[in-house]
Amino acid sequence: MILLKSKFLDRNLIIRDHHRSSKLSLRVKPDGDISLTIPRNYSIKKAVKFIESKKEWITQTIEKINSLEKYQKEILLPGNQHNTKFHSIKILTHSSNESFVSIKNQETKIVLSDKINDYSKNEIQNFIEKAFIETFRIEAKQYLPKRVEELSKKHNLAYNNVSIKAAKTRWGSCSYKNNINLSLFLMKLPNHLIDYVILHELTHTIEKNHSNRFWDKLSSFEKKSKIYDKELKKYSTTIKIENNEI
Repeated sequence: MILLKSKFLDRNLIIRDHHRSSKLSLRVKPDGDISLTIPRNYSIKKAVKFIESKKEWITQTIEKINSLEKYQKEILLPGNQHNTKFHSIKILTHSSNESFVSIKNQETKIVLSDKINDYSKNEIQNFIEKAFIETFRIEAKQYLPKRVEELSKKHNLAYNNVSIKAAKTRWGSCSYKNNINLSLFLMKLPNHLIDYVILHELTHTIEKNHSNRFWDKLSSFEKKSKIYDKELKKYSTTIKIENNEI
Protein backbone atom coordinates (compact mmCIF):
# COMPACT_ATOMS: atom_id res chain seq x y z
CA MET A 1 0.00 0.00 0.00
CA ILE A 2 1.14 3.54 -0.81
CA LEU A 3 -0.11 6.70 0.89
CA LEU A 4 0.18 9.93 -1.08
CA LYS A 5 -1.10 13.47 -0.61
CA SER A 6 -3.27 14.87 -3.41
CA LYS A 7 -2.35 18.47 -4.20
CA PHE A 8 -5.42 19.11 -6.34
CA LEU A 9 -7.90 17.68 -3.81
CA ASP A 10 -6.06 18.17 -0.49
CA ARG A 11 -6.85 14.56 0.41
CA ASN A 12 -4.90 11.44 1.24
CA LEU A 13 -4.59 9.01 -1.67
CA ILE A 14 -4.39 5.38 -0.63
CA ILE A 15 -3.21 3.15 -3.46
CA ARG A 16 -3.03 -0.59 -2.92
CA ASP A 17 -2.51 -3.43 -5.35
CA HIS A 18 -4.36 -6.73 -5.18
CA HIS A 19 -3.35 -9.90 -6.95
CA ARG A 20 -6.99 -10.82 -7.64
CA SER A 21 -7.92 -7.43 -9.03
CA SER A 22 -8.25 -7.18 -12.80
CA LYS A 23 -9.51 -3.59 -12.92
CA LEU A 24 -9.27 -0.30 -11.07
CA SER A 25 -11.59 0.23 -8.11
CA LEU A 26 -11.98 3.79 -6.82
CA ARG A 27 -13.92 4.89 -3.73
CA VAL A 28 -14.13 7.79 -1.30
CA LYS A 29 -13.94 6.64 2.31
CA PRO A 30 -16.22 8.10 5.02
CA ASP A 31 -13.25 10.01 6.47
CA GLY A 32 -12.66 11.72 3.09
CA ASP A 33 -9.60 9.72 2.03
CA ILE A 34 -9.51 8.45 -1.56
CA SER A 35 -8.79 4.74 -1.99
CA LEU A 36 -7.79 3.11 -5.28
CA THR A 37 -7.23 -0.61 -5.71
CA ILE A 38 -5.10 -1.48 -8.73
CA PRO A 39 -4.05 -4.73 -10.43
CA ARG A 40 -0.62 -6.13 -9.59
CA ASN A 41 2.22 -4.42 -11.55
CA TYR A 42 0.02 -1.42 -12.45
CA SER A 43 2.21 1.72 -12.27
CA ILE A 44 1.67 4.26 -9.49
CA LYS A 45 2.08 7.10 -12.01
CA LYS A 46 -0.83 5.79 -14.08
CA ALA A 47 -2.87 5.27 -10.92
CA VAL A 48 -2.40 8.91 -9.85
CA LYS A 49 -3.36 10.13 -13.33
CA PHE A 50 -6.50 7.98 -13.18
CA ILE A 51 -7.46 9.53 -9.83
CA GLU A 52 -6.87 13.03 -11.20
CA SER A 53 -9.10 12.24 -14.19
CA LYS A 54 -11.92 11.44 -11.74
CA LYS A 55 -11.66 14.77 -9.89
CA GLU A 56 -15.25 15.81 -10.73
CA TRP A 57 -16.72 12.49 -9.55
CA ILE A 58 -14.62 12.57 -6.36
CA THR A 59 -15.69 16.15 -5.58
CA GLN A 60 -19.36 15.29 -6.12
CA THR A 61 -19.06 12.20 -3.92
CA ILE A 62 -17.44 14.20 -1.10
CA GLU A 63 -20.27 16.75 -1.36
CA LYS A 64 -22.82 13.94 -1.09
CA ILE A 65 -21.11 12.60 2.04
CA ASN A 66 -21.13 16.07 3.58
CA SER A 67 -24.77 16.68 2.66
CA LEU A 68 -25.77 13.33 4.17
CA GLU A 69 -24.02 14.32 7.40
CA LYS A 70 -25.94 17.62 7.41
CA TYR A 71 -29.20 15.77 6.80
CA GLN A 72 -28.55 13.62 9.85
CA LYS A 73 -27.90 16.59 12.13
CA GLU A 74 -30.02 16.89 15.21
CA ILE A 75 -32.23 19.96 15.44
CA LEU A 76 -30.96 22.13 18.31
CA LEU A 77 -33.73 24.01 20.11
CA PRO A 78 -34.20 26.31 23.11
CA GLY A 79 -34.32 24.24 26.27
CA ASN A 80 -31.55 21.90 25.09
CA GLN A 81 -28.40 21.48 27.15
CA HIS A 82 -25.12 19.80 26.24
CA ASN A 83 -22.19 19.07 28.53
CA THR A 84 -18.76 19.09 26.91
CA LYS A 85 -15.54 18.13 28.68
CA PHE A 86 -15.14 21.53 30.28
CA HIS A 87 -18.28 23.53 29.47
CA SER A 88 -22.03 23.36 29.77
CA ILE A 89 -23.85 24.67 26.68
CA LYS A 90 -27.35 26.04 27.18
CA ILE A 91 -29.76 27.23 24.49
CA LEU A 92 -32.01 29.97 25.87
CA THR A 93 -34.39 32.66 24.62
CA HIS A 94 -34.88 36.29 25.64
CA SER A 95 -37.22 39.11 24.72
CA SER A 96 -35.11 40.96 22.18
CA ASN A 97 -34.68 41.17 18.43
CA GLU A 98 -31.03 40.13 18.71
CA SER A 99 -29.46 36.72 19.36
CA PHE A 100 -26.02 36.38 20.92
CA VAL A 101 -23.52 33.91 22.36
CA SER A 102 -21.64 34.20 25.65
CA ILE A 103 -18.74 31.87 26.52
CA LYS A 104 -17.21 32.38 29.96
CA ASN A 105 -16.59 30.60 33.24
CA GLN A 106 -16.92 27.18 31.56
CA GLU A 107 -20.43 27.99 30.40
CA THR A 108 -21.69 28.70 26.90
CA LYS A 109 -25.00 30.49 26.62
CA ILE A 110 -26.67 30.59 23.20
CA VAL A 111 -29.38 33.20 23.67
CA LEU A 112 -31.92 33.40 20.86
CA SER A 113 -34.50 36.05 20.20
CA ASP A 114 -38.01 34.97 21.18
CA LYS A 115 -39.20 36.79 18.04
CA ILE A 116 -37.89 33.93 15.89
CA ASN A 117 -40.82 31.98 14.43
CA ASP A 118 -38.96 28.79 13.49
CA TYR A 119 -35.82 27.76 15.39
CA SER A 120 -35.22 24.87 12.99
CA LYS A 121 -34.36 27.18 10.07
CA ASN A 122 -30.89 26.62 8.62
CA GLU A 123 -29.67 30.12 9.52
CA ILE A 124 -30.63 29.61 13.19
CA GLN A 125 -29.20 26.09 13.33
CA ASN A 126 -25.96 27.35 11.77
CA PHE A 127 -25.79 30.12 14.40
CA ILE A 128 -26.19 27.55 17.17
CA GLU A 129 -23.69 25.16 15.61
CA LYS A 130 -21.06 27.90 15.36
CA ALA A 131 -21.38 28.44 19.11
CA PHE A 132 -20.78 24.73 19.70
CA ILE A 133 -17.77 24.82 17.37
CA GLU A 134 -16.27 27.84 19.13
CA THR A 135 -16.70 26.08 22.47
CA PHE A 136 -14.95 22.97 21.16
CA ARG A 137 -12.25 25.18 19.62
CA ILE A 138 -11.50 26.85 22.96
CA GLU A 139 -11.28 23.47 24.68
CA ALA A 140 -9.22 21.92 21.89
CA LYS A 141 -6.61 24.69 21.93
CA GLN A 142 -6.27 24.36 25.68
CA TYR A 143 -6.11 20.58 25.81
CA LEU A 144 -4.84 19.02 22.57
CA PRO A 145 -1.40 20.69 22.01
CA LYS A 146 -0.44 19.94 25.61
CA ARG A 147 -1.57 16.31 25.26
CA VAL A 148 0.38 15.91 21.99
CA GLU A 149 3.50 17.17 23.74
CA GLU A 150 2.98 14.77 26.65
CA LEU A 151 2.51 11.71 24.42
CA SER A 152 5.36 12.79 22.16
CA LYS A 153 7.78 12.90 25.09
CA LYS A 154 6.45 9.67 26.58
CA HIS A 155 7.00 7.68 23.37
CA ASN A 156 9.92 9.68 21.94
CA LEU A 157 8.01 10.69 18.80
CA ALA A 158 9.15 14.06 17.48
CA TYR A 159 6.83 16.43 15.61
CA ASN A 160 6.95 20.03 14.40
CA ASN A 161 3.70 21.89 14.95
CA VAL A 162 0.14 21.22 16.05
CA SER A 163 -2.80 22.83 14.23
CA ILE A 164 -6.42 22.74 15.39
CA LYS A 165 -9.04 22.81 12.63
CA ALA A 166 -12.79 22.33 12.30
CA ALA A 167 -12.28 19.23 10.17
CA LYS A 168 -15.38 17.07 9.85
CA THR A 169 -14.15 14.26 7.61
CA ARG A 170 -11.13 13.16 9.65
CA TRP A 171 -10.04 13.27 13.26
CA GLY A 172 -6.41 14.04 12.49
CA SER A 173 -3.58 13.91 9.99
CA CYS A 174 0.20 14.15 9.86
CA SER A 175 2.03 15.90 7.04
CA TYR A 176 5.27 14.76 5.48
CA LYS A 177 6.96 17.54 7.46
CA ASN A 178 5.58 15.99 10.67
CA ASN A 179 3.04 18.73 11.31
CA ILE A 180 0.09 17.34 13.27
CA ASN A 181 -3.42 18.50 12.32
CA LEU A 182 -6.22 17.70 14.74
CA SER A 183 -9.97 18.21 14.49
CA LEU A 184 -11.48 20.31 17.26
CA PHE A 185 -14.31 17.74 17.30
CA LEU A 186 -11.90 15.41 19.08
CA MET A 187 -13.20 17.08 22.22
CA LYS A 188 -16.42 15.08 21.74
CA LEU A 189 -14.52 11.82 22.27
CA PRO A 190 -13.62 10.01 25.49
CA ASN A 191 -10.05 10.66 26.60
CA HIS A 192 -8.70 7.25 25.59
CA LEU A 193 -9.85 7.79 22.00
CA ILE A 194 -8.35 11.29 21.91
CA ASP A 195 -5.06 9.74 22.98
CA TYR A 196 -5.46 7.02 20.36
CA VAL A 197 -5.94 9.56 17.54
CA ILE A 198 -2.95 11.60 18.72
CA LEU A 199 -0.76 8.48 18.95
CA HIS A 200 -1.98 7.39 15.52
CA GLU A 201 -0.81 10.68 14.00
CA LEU A 202 2.43 10.74 16.00
CA THR A 203 3.21 7.24 14.70
CA HIS A 204 2.96 8.69 11.18
CA THR A 205 6.02 10.79 12.00
CA ILE A 206 8.05 7.57 11.64
CA GLU A 207 5.77 5.51 9.36
CA LYS A 208 4.02 7.52 6.65
CA ASN A 209 1.57 4.85 5.52
CA HIS A 210 -0.76 2.28 7.07
CA SER A 211 1.49 -0.69 6.46
CA ASN A 212 1.91 -3.59 8.88
CA ARG A 213 4.97 -1.82 10.23
CA PHE A 214 2.81 1.19 11.09
CA TRP A 215 0.25 -0.89 12.99
CA ASP A 216 3.00 -2.80 14.78
CA LYS A 217 4.58 0.47 15.89
CA LEU A 218 1.26 1.89 17.01
CA SER A 219 0.46 -1.29 18.93
CA SER A 220 3.78 -1.01 20.73
CA PHE A 221 2.65 2.42 22.01
CA GLU A 222 -0.96 1.42 22.68
CA LYS A 223 -1.80 -2.29 23.00
CA LYS A 224 -5.51 -1.65 22.45
CA SER A 225 -4.97 0.37 19.26
CA LYS A 226 -6.97 -1.97 17.01
CA ILE A 227 -9.82 -2.10 19.53
CA TYR A 228 -9.82 1.69 19.77
CA ASP A 229 -9.70 2.02 15.99
CA LYS A 230 -12.97 0.06 15.74
CA GLU A 231 -14.50 1.99 18.62
CA LEU A 232 -13.63 5.30 16.94
CA LYS A 233 -15.82 4.41 13.96
CA LYS A 234 -18.89 4.62 16.22
CA TYR A 235 -18.36 8.36 16.67
CA SER A 236 -18.99 11.25 14.30
CA THR A 237 -18.45 14.99 14.29
CA THR A 238 -22.22 15.57 14.29
CA ILE A 239 -23.35 17.67 17.24
CA LYS A 240 -25.87 15.81 19.39
CA ILE A 241 -27.69 16.87 22.52
CA GLU A 242 -27.17 14.84 25.68
CA ASN A 243 -29.98 16.30 27.80
CA ASN A 244 -33.31 17.70 26.65
CA GLU A 245 -34.12 19.95 29.57
CA ILE A 246 -32.36 22.73 31.43
